[in-house]
Amino acid sequence: ATNKTIMLQVSADIDTAIAQLRAWLPQCQGRVHAIVQPSTATAAQVRTLDGRLTELERELGLPVGDLRLGIQFTDPAVVEQEAHAFEDRETQSMLRASRRVTWAYLNLPPGLPVEAEDDSSTTGYNYYHSLFIALTATSDVDAIDGPSPDASLAEELPVNEAIDLVRQL
Repeated sequence: ATNKTIMLQVSADIDTAIAQLRAWLPQCQGRVHAIVQPSTATAAQVRTLDGRLTELERELGLPVGDLRLGIQFTDPAVVEQEAHAFEDRETQSMLRASRRVTWAYLNLPPGLPVEAEDDSSTTGYNYYHSLFIALTATSDVDAIDGPSPDASLAEELPVNEAIDLVRQL
């Protein structure tokens, strides 16, 4: 057994994500604890994935609710939208759309301008980062920073190699 939290990033398309998990989870032999949904845009998307995860857990004989969920914020407009959801009780917050949501990732696009810290007239990476941290703290969701605005990401690990690594833990 391991004390590490193992997360699998799935497709942004929910049907594809469930098909991936249906294939991957049995091979990972109960060692996966969380799912990461990339490019999350709406609370409805989070709720739909939550429901589909419940169905999948039942289908695979896993304890219902055990799989945690991490959502990614990849668009500054979605960070703004989430802030408005906190102010407007009619709008559902993504961070509060499911009890499974445990982590939120800020993964804004490279090249987003970084405003000067003493410049309140523009919005850029620092503004969205601060807003994201405030939103996650208010929701009791752990915030995870993505790469800096200038970083480039390495290639993804092929699925079969990732599953082999999970089995070894």
